Amino acid sequence: MDDVLGFYALTLIDTLDTLVVIGELESFEEHVQKYLNTVSFNTNVTVNLFEVNIRVLGGLLSSHMVAAELRDDTTSHLFGWYRDELLDMAVDLGMRLMPAFLTPTGIPYSRINLAHGVEEDETTTTCLAGAGTLILEFGVLSRLSGYSIFETAAMKSTMALANRRSPRNLLPGMIDINTGRWLSRDASIGAGSDSFYEYLLKGYLLLGQQPLYSAFVELYNGVMKYVWDGHWYFAADFDSGRAKGSQVDSLQAFWPGMQANLGRLGDAIEGHARFYALWKKFNFIPEVYFPNTKQINKHNDDWPLRPEFAESTYLLYQATKHPFYLEVGREIVDNIEKYTRVKCGYASVGVYDHSLDDRMDSFFLSETLKYLYLLFDADNFINHGNYVFSTEGHFFPVAPFVSDHSTPLAKSDCEMMSAELWQKIDTIRERWPDFVSGPAPPSQRKREQDADPTEIPSFRVITQHTYIHVVYPEHVQLEIHASEPGFGPPFPLSVEENDGEPEEDEDGDDWDVNAEAEEEEEE
Repeated sequence: MDDVLGFYALTLIDTLDTLVVIGELESFEEHVQKYLNTVSFNTNVTVNLFEVNIRVLGGLLSSHMVAAELRDDTTSHLFGWYRDELLDMAVDLGMRLMPAFLTPTGIPYSRINLAHGVEEDETTTTCLAGAGTLILEFGVLSRLSGYSIFETAAMKSTMALANRRSPRNLLPGMIDINTGRWLSRDASIGAGSDSFYEYLLKGYLLLGQQPLYSAFVELYNGVMKYVWDGHWYFAADFDSGRAKGSQVDSLQAFWPGMQANLGRLGDAIEGHARFYALWKKFNFIPEVYFPNTKQINKHNDDWPLRPEFAESTYLLYQATKHPFYLEVGREIVDNIEKYTRVKCGYASVGVYDHSLDDRMDSFFLSETLKYLYLLFDADNFINHGNYVFSTEGHFFPVAPFVSDHSTPLAKSDCEMMSAELWQKIDTIRERWPDFVSGPAPPSQRKREQDADPTEIPSFRVITQHTYIHVVYPEHVQLEIHASEPGFGPPFPLSVEENDGEPEEDEDGDDWDVNAEAEEEEEE
């Protein structure tokens, strides 16, 4: 069993950059020193690759970039002693994770021992999100350290998964890393799959990797055609596209925020309204909800202080500036204070009976509180900057990594904020019960066009500062401010884009990637 805490001060490293967001820079420096003086990765512990990547490696990299900026700032008195020790630790951790990628498909093992590598009896089963939520942290690690192996490995894994999509552009949730055979048939955007889609888009935005966005466009369109039914996102059979599920889960609440970043404001607003209705009905977002019966799973009903709904609320406010999202944020804060506050922090809460569990995951400090703080802090540097958030809420400045990637975001691929959308949000405020189940009124449902893969969102470069400003209401334009014009990757990156890509039958309806694998084995 994984030791999630890993004996490497998980909560501390996962929370360091939150101190920066709230302006506690001296405390940030103090706790960086504590981390460096007490933590070593040379320990006999088996960790989950996904968790250690997003929480620990991401925390190290984000904190390193802030520390280095403070050190190099002539007006700052902080970090004069800093010699890239956090980056050195990140490289050490990254090297310890690399044996996980030594598989026939390039898709990594889900678990690895930090001292001994992959155990002989390690499972070969992993999930879509677990193996496909690596490219941000591994890409940043390569760009900062100059070691290309990290980004190359993460790209190979990501594309090996993306290229196994069905002709309907759907991906199941579980796969065997040795054979590349899918072990499930359900395609969804919830648990086990969620952050894979997020990292396709964000990996492109941060690193300029074209194959990621090309895959994202096709998979996004597949989800919106087969998984989204106009009301909720239900699992669909990845082969036929037929709806299979009757439940939604709380992790799906990230999707409207991703759509806001993409410029799909209409679908983002409506999708967020569904989860807002659940929040109003239950005071929290249940882990599992059955819209047809309006029931929750009483055996799995806890809300472990998750960030996804707060994240989407924050991103939609940034996109629309509609005060409704400030009201939603206030409701989130009020419920957290009313139902989860305990003597030494905040506790996971049961949605059904509001019972408390002795548990506060690190993502509460790294993500949930960070997004809520940023929602109300209009003057925060993040809100006037150019950053991509990881799935754990760690922020990476865009400019150093994509200043060689300079074409504008396609306006035709985005939806402008309009009086119609503003009115839709006003309607949601008044009629939230309509969104708990069943279809929205026809006037509230306006399906957007599928993304056009020939119109690729990218960037125009302004050489002044290291921040990005997202101006949504007028034209949804991303502006990159590069502090070092011409700064690009310190190494050439070559990845086989079609690694592991299955061939399609002429009749896509009967296509089965596992059947092909069986035929090869018989031969």
